Amino acid sequence: MDDGRSRPWGGKLIAKSRMLRRTLLRRARTPVLQIMPSANCQLLIYNRVVPVAMPPATQSEPAIEYRKDEFVLSTDRERLHLDVINGFLTECYWAKGISREIVARSIENSLCFGIYDRNQQVGFARVISDFATYAYIADVFVLDTYRGRGLGKWLMQCIMQHPRLQGLRRWSLVTDDAHGLYAKSGFTAPKWPEVYMERYDEDIYQRLDSHQQARSPEITK
Repeated sequence: MDDGRSRPWGGKLIAKSRMLRRTLLRRARTPVLQIMPSANCQLLIYNRVVPVAMPPATQSEPAIEYRKDEFVLSTDRERLHLDVINGFLTECYWAKGISREIVARSIENSLCFGIYDRNQQVGFARVISDFATYAYIADVFVLDTYRGRGLGKWLMQCIMQHPRLQGLRRWSLVTDDAHGLYAKSGFTAPKWPEVYMERYDEDIYQRLDSHQQARSPEITK
């Protein structure tokens, strides 16, 4: 085996490599564990901690409001009516049977938009994003009695104009019957549907609900 020592520069190169390795290990502060998915193994890399400026969390940033006639659209999470949102989602085709707890958790981890007629919530949408490259729009709805007033189109306009959602390379959403609405905001069918993959569990909410009921103690009189 040629280990480099037979060449005049090989020994020096190996010595420098070992010296560099010892220097890096002396400077090491924090071990970072990286998973190598293609090799089914774990690689432990030592590196120095470098402080990174992170954008403020969505929970702490100031709310933004938009107005259209008598309606207000707000990103203030405190104004959201969980009962209204869950009441709609648990009966809709894409989130049938979703629990109040899961809806609350989804709101907590999303940038949310609520439409209000005075103090009554009449519309909703949420965005899941890294605020740098990608955003997914989910759970968009306007209550039946408020449809036909342009609120859905306005809601999409406000989402697309939000300052933290600018400069993203890719947006996506899923719809069964509102292609025309989203086309007005630039959405099209996937450019390369043959490369798109997903993992979809259609009955997850029903199974979770059944499991929760099975675990609940029976109430006896």
